Amino acid sequence: MLKVVLKYSTKEIGAYKWYIVGNQTFCAATFMVKAMAEDEPLFPYDVTVLGGVAYIVPTSTTFLRIFYAVFHIFFVSHFCFVTLMFLFRFAQTTNKQKMIKIMSNRKLLLYVYVPGFICICFLCYVDALYSLPDIDMYLQVFGNSNPMIADYIKGKPLLVEVSTWYNNYERFIPTLIGFFICSFSTYGCYSFQSQRSNTFGDRTRALYRTLINALLIEMAVIALAVVLPVFICQVLIGVKYRPIGTALMWRWLSLYPIFSMSFTMTYIGCYRRGFRQMMLKSIFGMEEKNGVIVQQKPSTYVSAANSAPS
Repeated sequence: MLKVVLKYSTKEIGAYKWYIVGNQTFCAATFMVKAMAEDEPLFPYDVTVLGGVAYIVPTSTTFLRIFYAVFHIFFVSHFCFVTLMFLFRFAQTTNKQKMIKIMSNRKLLLYVYVPGFICICFLCYVDALYSLPDIDMYLQVFGNSNPMIADYIKGKPLLVEVSTWYNNYERFIPTLIGFFICSFSTYGCYSFQSQRSNTFGDRTRALYRTLINALLIEMAVIALAVVLPVFICQVLIGVKYRPIGTALMWRWLSLYPIFSMSFTMTYIGCYRRGFRQMMLKSIFGMEEKNGVIVQQKPSTYVSAANSAPS
């Protein structure tokens, strides 16, 4: 899929393709790390039983903190790329050439994005230090108040997340800023396109409108397919059904990266055509030229009549 984005992006899309690649890469990495944990939340307690890679060092709090930090690093990076995609679309649609030049410059990766990623890594690890205390005290609490739970979690790797002032500030403030930037960019794009001073051609304007609509649809999907299930499982359903609801919720959320890339491949015209051409070439050995499908290489099939001895 990423090969299609890199190979078949048009000139009008420009460096925006790299933001698509970054967005999809961190999105897939976030859910891949989540799947590796095989977590089992024990509601209503703030304790999660971990499986998968957590069994490598089940008693190491440091390993759990690093694993926890890596998940949030990928998640925050994914959200940052979504915000950057909106900013880039705003710059292109409103014809802000200076902003486009800056966001398309490779030096921006070295001097801004790499230091920013290092900062995200540091903040997420500090978040893990605040959010994941030593679990020994919690084991004692379970042993005194709930012997069945204490016996169930004995010897298993545990993740205990505590809500503190730091992780609330670190998570919610950047999220609100990102939503504000996305909303402002969307409003600016539609406002500029409605003005008569718009100097873009019909084809370019239609492409930019398609890309903005694609971002809006993806944001709507995040709200309906991600935020809403989380709200239902964490707030609406009762404690009795919350564990199974949470398990189903995460399996549903794991489909989001597939939808996101499939939507990009089918909704944006140049990627839709590129994906079709790549499939024709790789599977059937055919190539599409000027809307006509032609055989790229001779078939290896030999009929029985031609292969029979004379």
